[in-house]
Amino acid sequence: MSFLNVTKATLSTLSPVHLGSGEDFLPTNYVIDDNGWLHSFNEMVIAQALGNKLEQIKGIIHREHGEQMLLSIQRLIHDNRDKLAMLAATSIPVATGFQTLYKSRIGQVAQRENNRRNVINQLPIMRTFINPHTHLPIITGSAIKGAIRTAILNGLAIKAGLRRPQDVTMPKKLANNLLKFDNPTTDPLKLLKISDAEYHNTDQLPATEIVFAVSKRRIAKAGKTAGGPTTYLEAVSGFRSQSFVFDIRFVNNPSQDPNHKLPKDIGELAKICNDYYLPKLNKELLELDEMNYLDGAFVRGLQQLLNGQLGQALQQNKAFLLRLGKHSGAYNKTLDNIRQIYIPQHKKSVSEPPEVRLAATTSSQQAVNLLPFGWVVIELNEISLQELGTFLKQQAKQHNAYQLRDTLINFKQQQTTQQAKLEQQRLDELKEIEEKRLQEEQARLQAEAEKN
Repeated sequence: MSFLNVTKATLSTLSPVHLGSGEDFLPTNYVIDDNGWLHSFNEMVIAQALGNKLEQIKGIIHREHGEQMLLSIQRLIHDNRDKLAMLAATSIPVATGFQTLYKSRIGQVAQRENNRRNVINQLPIMRTFINPHTHLPIITGSAIKGAIRTAILNGLAIKAGLRRPQDVTMPKKLANNLLKFDNPTTDPLKLLKISDAEYHNTDQLPATEIVFAVSKRRIAKAGKTAGGPTTYLEAVSGFRSQSFVFDIRFVNNPSQDPNHKLPKDIGELAKICNDYYLPKLNKELLELDEMNYLDGAFVRGLQQLLNGQLGQALQQNKAFLLRLGKHSGAYNKTLDNIRQIYIPQHKKSVSEPPEVRLAATTSSQQAVNLLPFGWVVIELNEISLQELGTFLKQQAKQHNAYQLRDTLINFKQQQTTQQAKLEQQRLDELKEIEEKRLQEEQARLQAEAEKN
């Protein structure tokens, strides 16, 4: 066996994926136009776009304070949204429901608390992880490896005979005990290396979108409704075929894994992941379809794939499933049989949470045509599952991805033209300033000469 075994892999999104970056879009750094696109920019762009209107911001800061100052700045930025959009670093399609929400709330007071204090509409949108230079999303190697690690630990727990939560004597040391290591430097999973993957779609489909994350009950129960808050987030769009390429590397160093806890090759790794994630995908499709949360064409199409070409590739370990990112659910990040998920509202631990977070586009109250978060397919060794690609393309069309692509291409062309005009205008202004300076300098020199 060679020192390093490398497998090329591609990632396709079956549903939206959000990898938290710790950053938010805020209304002082984005606008949403009348066509439903979010345009994001920094403070330098604000200065460039507003020009002499910057004096208005200075005036607002001078004469207003606190919440009223923020509201006035929000309104000024919104009123100049067309100029700001033309200089934006990134443009992202927005859920129709969020566009409506933005229009109704931007620059307004959200509510008044009991103490008469106003609550400002911040309208923050959680950003997914991106490359700050290209503004394209990245699926990090650490996220992929984390999902793989869960599947590996689950397999080891089953082999160890852990069938009930009571079988785990030291929960905080569970990973150490299963993988047989004492500290992070001796963790056998250090031998598994996963590279980051940046978005590249051959059809040039938009990479991300703004959606609602809404809570729904997983199984109906009389008198019970989901109580989780609605959040707004940027997610890598679902139905993007082979849009991320990365490497999976096995380092051959037996001394790091003396107890042979790691899968021996990529085929065994794929099997371990499918053993863990495939039953969960099938279960979720059945449960959510029974609740009528999901679009029927999505469920039937995906089930047909799992019973056909995709299912065969999974059985042959040529591909595997993972679930990534925020709102993929604690159920998919914990070990079978021994999971204990703490529910703060109920102050107790359960084996399966009663609620699920789903992606919505029309409103926070949307109850149909929702999508689960986080499901992806990894294809190995440059295979291409044609039926999967066809299904994803059909779903992308159904969700207007190709129309959005054409809109974005046209907008980028307009942006390029407008930015060229602005740059020429800037150069002309600099030239005019320089000519004026030279004239003043000549006049000064001439005046001095006449004095002498």
